[in-house]
Amino acid sequence: MAQIPAELSLPLSENAERKSLTSSLGVPIIRFWAPVERFDAEMAMGATTSRLTSLVWAPSANARGFVALTNLGGHDLHVSGAGRGAIQLGPRATNVVELSALASGKAGWPALISLRHDGAPGALSAVGIVFNEAGFSSTLRFVDPGEAASNTLAGAHFYSGPAPDNLGLPQAERFSAILSLANTSASPTQAVVSVDYTTHHGANHVQIANPFLGAAEVSEIDATERLHALGTDTLVDAGLEVSYTGAPGIVIAKLVSLDGSGDLAFDTPVRDPQAGMYRSSGAHPWRVDGGFNTIVVLKNVLSRAVYAMVVLRFDGGQYTLPRVALEPFQTVSLNLREVTAGGRKDLDGNSLPASGSGKVLWFQEEPDSLIGRAEIYNVQEGVAASYGCFYPCNCNLPYFTPNTSDTWLSPSSLTLGYLQTQLIATVQRRYDCNNSNLGSFDISSSTVYSSGNTGIFKFTGSSIQAVSVGSGSFSGQAPRNTETPPYCPAQSQANPSGTGKVTPTIWYGGSDVTNQKTTVIVGQQIALSTQYSLPTGLSVQSQSWSVQGNVIANYTQSSTSAVVTSYSSPNATTTTFYWIASGANTVTYSVTLSDGSGPFAASTTFSVLAPTATITNVVGAVQVCTSNCVGTAPTLGLGNGTTYGITWTTTVTTPLGGAGSVALTQLIEASNSITLDPQGTVQTLSTNGAYVLDTTPQYAGQSESFPASKTGTFALDDSPGISLQTNLKHALQSKAFTTDVMYQPSGANSIWVTLASMTWSWSGAATKGAGNVWALDSSPPPAKASSGGVASTTLPVWSSNITSYRFQ
Repeated sequence: MAQIPAELSLPLSENAERKSLTSSLGVPIIRFWAPVERFDAEMAMGATTSRLTSLVWAPSANARGFVALTNLGGHDLHVSGAGRGAIQLGPRATNVVELSALASGKAGWPALISLRHDGAPGALSAVGIVFNEAGFSSTLRFVDPGEAASNTLAGAHFYSGPAPDNLGLPQAERFSAILSLANTSASPTQAVVSVDYTTHHGANHVQIANPFLGAAEVSEIDATERLHALGTDTLVDAGLEVSYTGAPGIVIAKLVSLDGSGDLAFDTPVRDPQAGMYRSSGAHPWRVDGGFNTIVVLKNVLSRAVYAMVVLRFDGGQYTLPRVALEPFQTVSLNLREVTAGGRKDLDGNSLPASGSGKVLWFQEEPDSLIGRAEIYNVQEGVAASYGCFYPCNCNLPYFTPNTSDTWLSPSSLTLGYLQTQLIATVQRRYDCNNSNLGSFDISSSTVYSSGNTGIFKFTGSSIQAVSVGSGSFSGQAPRNTETPPYCPAQSQANPSGTGKVTPTIWYGGSDVTNQKTTVIVGQQIALSTQYSLPTGLSVQSQSWSVQGNVIANYTQSSTSAVVTSYSSPNATTTTFYWIASGANTVTYSVTLSDGSGPFAASTTFSVLAPTATITNVVGAVQVCTSNCVGTAPTLGLGNGTTYGITWTTTVTTPLGGAGSVALTQLIEASNSITLDPQGTVQTLSTNGAYVLDTTPQYAGQSESFPASKTGTFALDDSPGISLQTNLKHALQSKAFTTDVMYQPSGANSIWVTLASMTWSWSGAATKGAGNVWALDSSPPPAKASSGGVASTTLPVWSSNITSYRFQ
């Protein structure tokens, strides 16, 4: 596979024209043309000497290379290097030269290239490439030693050991990281080489070598072997630091990560992190289309934690990545294919296309803290490129950093229950030094939060806690500077603010259910309480509960009475009640303080579930029974011992969590009479229109247990009647009934509730004739019943039992 690494890092003007020439080998060589009117400005951007140096490294001795030398000025230029005489370049002319004519020192690689020219500083541009027939290629970066500002070099991101999973290479693929160092001066120097990398334990920093370099000496270090010897093999987000003695700029370095095939190579630019006026930002191409991916690499060159900002611009919009935190010396890589695949929106609501290309910008928050670049690669095609272009920053005044309206708290208004906590975020819309919008960033970690009413709210970091009922304010102290390139003014802090309210909390079953939804079952006892603290010097002026839905305070049953107690709001911090019908119901507690502030209210929602029930019936005939009767024959009744007067079939479906008992409760209204024989005296048994309990609260003393989420049936019957005793000559029975399907959920203090109800009645009269033979009268009408039960939540009440009534 052929692959084309490239590094575009020369500080050209925004208007400089860039063209590409292709050598006979098909390897692009970048050529820079500068307009005449911009020449002086371009030269003055950083060059201070008439010297350029570079390091060459290749994995094989048969590697070849070329360097394109370009005269950026308007006068003839003479360039001298090792191994040949001066090379003459006409105004704005380019000459491509073999590496062998320029490299100095021992035969083979690594080799030092040192070029001198007779023009003004910055008049010569040089860019080169080294390659071999196996597919290896690497760019040559030339630097002016006079541009150095410190005795340090740094490189952001290299590969060593097993290939990262997200690179798209086979799992068995391994990389070797080869570092070349050169002393470009006539005096010796002592260097120290360190590597930073990240594990799941955090950022790490380890020294791997301390080579001594004599005058003009070149040294090669296998960083992978050194790391392996130290017990480190698998690296994530690795970076490099080199420090040395002597004058700034005398040491240069080259770092190449090479796969096992020798085909795929990644160049890591190693440079002075303090040199260059545009080191505070980067502007690189990005693409994640086809087989391409882009890695954005940032390295903290300071011994303290810092932050970075990254923005992806594309056709039709931009996307702001979350603020990037970097530990001391840490290197962080951002895989843009993973970023675009997430589908997440940024803080401004912008989405990123899953496949596309554009420009990636990065900015540092703290001056001289970061270096960065972008890698674009295609594993299938064996192509890798490194981009280190700067972002033009003109500081056109008035340059502004975020003003008050560009920094806000989220949320800026809140309501918390007593002792509840919530994280407060600070969001800031930021701008570059050209006043272009970079999007919104979460800067909570750089914000100091405080409460305006410590008796209401208190802060622990960015977490606000409610400590007593009331209203209060809170604020943050946040930085207002974005990136600070040279000559751009820094700004003061921002002070975003917010307001909040603290309410009581509502508790059920030992849990805080404020603003929560809780599922309960009809008939369960609902015992609620509230918790809160009062501000110093205040007391409760008033308090109340509001409960939605079909609710009662209690329902009690006995053989003599059943009573429903209506619910009314107590003037207390606790309340107990029952729901007797399903529904979604809100409960609210409100308190007003003695200073008149409030009301401060808390709410919770209950989803009340209930079983469903149906009841059907079969009604027998009114008759005078002479055998196989219910009771002593003869009888006047509905049905007999063989054919029941009425048979109920009840079907019940319980909800999830709704295990309980099911029974029938029957009330009766009676208007009966008998005529004594021979006296002719008429006696009556009447409930005077009232419905009373038919013997027991659970009809026939029976109930059926139902598990939760279960459908089941059970059947009961009734054959009401009166024995026609010998001392009677006439009997009249007239009875009406309500029969309710009742349900009681499992658990302590639960009550019976109604699921369905039906009505039925029967009447009949009989007269004793000759031979003491009883016969039905032609009237009143016989039994009747509703065709089936209907859903109902009306609770049956009674004040007496039918067993207490006698004929008189």
